Amino acid sequence: MEPVPLASRRGSLPFLCALALALSCREEPLAAPWPRSATPLALTRTRLAEVPAVGGISDLRVVGQELLVAGACGVARLELGTGRVLASAPYPLECPPTLAARFADVDGDGTLEIVRFENGWVPPVAVLELDGRLRWVQNVPAREDDLLDADGDGCLEILVGNANEDTVYLLDCRGNVLWQREWGPSQNGVVDGARELVYADGEALQVCRADGERLRTIAPPRGGYLNSLEKVVGLPGLPEARFVLGAYVKDAGSQLWWALGEELELLGPLERGDDHFAQAYFERVTVDPDRGLSLAFMEEKHQAAVAGFKASWLRVALFDAAGACVFEEPLAPGDGPLASGPGAHVVLERRPLRLLVGYGSTLWEYREPSAAGAASR
Repeated sequence: MEPVPLASRRGSLPFLCALALALSCREEPLAAPWPRSATPLALTRTRLAEVPAVGGISDLRVVGQELLVAGACGVARLELGTGRVLASAPYPLECPPTLAARFADVDGDGTLEIVRFENGWVPPVAVLELDGRLRWVQNVPAREDDLLDADGDGCLEILVGNANEDTVYLLDCRGNVLWQREWGPSQNGVVDGARELVYADGEALQVCRADGERLRTIAPPRGGYLNSLEKVVGLPGLPEARFVLGAYVKDAGSQLWWALGEELELLGPLERGDDHFAQAYFERVTVDPDRGLSLAFMEEKHQAAVAGFKASWLRVALFDAAGACVFEEPLAPGDGPLASGPGAHVVLERRPLRLLVGYGSTLWEYREPSAAGAASR
């Protein structure tokens, strides 16, 4: 395995983190900006299981009659119907609570692996077997939130690089360096287009080939600091949109958003509420295509007046085909570890809807009443 050279870090991370936490104190869940449906969906929620061994639940997957649960610190197998823990194993790695783990077929051989990484400051990037054994690790943070397939060969890649450093590296599915490039110190995630990689460097969108070489630069519509670039599916009112670009524009005094098409063409500005809801609002997952139901999550970190987390909430929301919210509630994780990678869920049944959601160390089950049961009441 070819190691990634580690560069020195710049700035004082502890001081910056403390300042950011102290300035972002929130005591209550925020008001949701999305429109409400006149015909809400009735769902009941029950606690199915506690899985403290995994650290913080970040992904779920059904395999046969078992539920696989991946977290920041380990993996567990549960009995699907009862939530009974059948087995669990810690990862042979340190356990930062911010590092999410997710299931993916990394090497394209038809079997799942566990990938643990997160866009930001915290290393390492690692691939593990389903029983928790380590396959490979690189002691460097990721520079993106999603696994990539830049060359379209079915094997997934991970973009890595130290925070605030210019150099980025693309790792292949075995952890080897495919290429390194000088992309500049400010990358706000990267998205995988049609055989292209696209990232926001703060000043403009940079479009690169699969080998990391720049193809073209796209200036933001109204200037400002580009701080968000996300893939989207089923954006309300703009189903042809494939990306959403966010920028803080000083002259406007606010965060502004635009929709982009498949070829990164501008489709138009987006009217948005509080920018705290950026990812949740756009990253919707279809749970019932016949009814047009989609699911979104948004995590809120509640801070104390001084540095340190006070609490964390997960907002669970369902939307109808018109984009109106039919169900929404803030879900607190209790006294367990804060969740990493909010949005861990699996759909067990579409109609009536039966949905599992993991947050913190708790596995929750949401159920829609059956038509027969609803008629009898």
